[in-house]
Amino acid sequence: MFNKARFSVPTIGHRRDWGQLQGAAAAEAIASVAHDPTRPTIVVCADALSASRTADAIRFFVESDVIVETFADWETLLYDTFSPNQEIISDRLRLLTTLHRFRGIIVVPATTLMHRIPPRSFTLASSLSLDKGQLFDIDNVRTQLQSAAYVCVETVYEPGEYAVRGSIMDIYPSGSAHPYRIDLFDNEIDSLRSFDPETQRSLEQVDAIRLLPAREFPLTTEAIQHFQDRWHQAFTNHDPRRASLYQDIASGISPAGIEYYLPLFFDGLECLLDYMPAESLICLNQIGNTLENFWADAGHRYENLRYDVERPILPPETILFKPDTLLARCNAMARIDIHQEPHTRGDNFETQSVPDVSITERSNHPVSKLDQFLASHSEPVLLVTDSNGRREVVIELLTRHGMTPTSVDSWQTFLAQQPSFGIAVAQIED
Repeated sequence: MFNKARFSVPTIGHRRDWGQLQGAAAAEAIASVAHDPTRPTIVVCADALSASRTADAIRFFVESDVIVETFADWETLLYDTFSPNQEIISDRLRLLTTLHRFRGIIVVPATTLMHRIPPRSFTLASSLSLDKGQLFDIDNVRTQLQSAAYVCVETVYEPGEYAVRGSIMDIYPSGSAHPYRIDLFDNEIDSLRSFDPETQRSLEQVDAIRLLPAREFPLTTEAIQHFQDRWHQAFTNHDPRRASLYQDIASGISPAGIEYYLPLFFDGLECLLDYMPAESLICLNQIGNTLENFWADAGHRYENLRYDVERPILPPETILFKPDTLLARCNAMARIDIHQEPHTRGDNFETQSVPDVSITERSNHPVSKLDQFLASHSEPVLLVTDSNGRREVVIELLTRHGMTPTSVDSWQTFLAQQPSFGIAVAQIED
């Protein structure tokens, strides 16, 4: 519970250091300043795991109306010969198409932020809206879906797929929780229904759906030609007839691992920060040397893999932003650097690491460490468990030893009630 008068938030183009933020204290500090409805907040973490944990912790500390999103990592190694899971791509595209109006907190791994991504001109202009009663030409829509990298299948099971059976078209839009079934009456949309892909049973009728691209690149005739032209410019000494990836794109097929050839589809790629308004607050959450280490690893992988004549690869600087370039972009925003250790400049929060209050199962008083901590601590204490079942087990154990915590359903409830000893459920890891 921080006194906001004791720390400051920088303005655009300035940086502030926040030190001595131990454990979940960093998430609480971010939550305390990230509720401004006039600007979004970007939180950059060291890796995908810390990003996931930080997002969970922030969700616990913020007000219930504050949206917390995670911009997912592809979860592949640089130059991998397989593509990310389609659900990851779908979720990334969903978020990219909403960032121009996003007001909340977005958490992203530092290595993910380094990746160049499709320009806004593609992600914002490549959607397709379908409304009940709209004129609908199956052949034209099929062509549009294929240009957006959708795959025609017999039965749809995952985002980015579609199927046609007579006057019925099933589409699983990228970024959607469910696929949709389009029933036609002559050449008009008669009904739009979401359905369960496992059982094929309808869930509910809707009046409209919005289709996002299935991939982070287009497969239009113009895009394929652009890819081929840029391929010949990038790989002057390689025969495209020996490259299956080139041949697949020429045939309108999306091959595995194509994501690391994005520069060949566009005149220029962008950074996730390009999607955010200039007034955004960016918090670098203990990323240390992550950017430099990832850049060095990218160089090593490039040197090891660049000599494959059947699968030539692009140099790292065309796929990633260099660390100094990315940090310069961060400096143009209101920037906060978060540290666990005290910092000589800026604001130190004087938090401490979580004490050892572990349970000693074979002891006569298994919760003695927690009992001693509570006896020596005058401020309200909140104990957090990872599930409702675990909370009940802990409450039963504490009650047997004369300790009765007050159950609270959220951090905001705990602040309002101020019990001397509370217990809640949250996905927070120290």
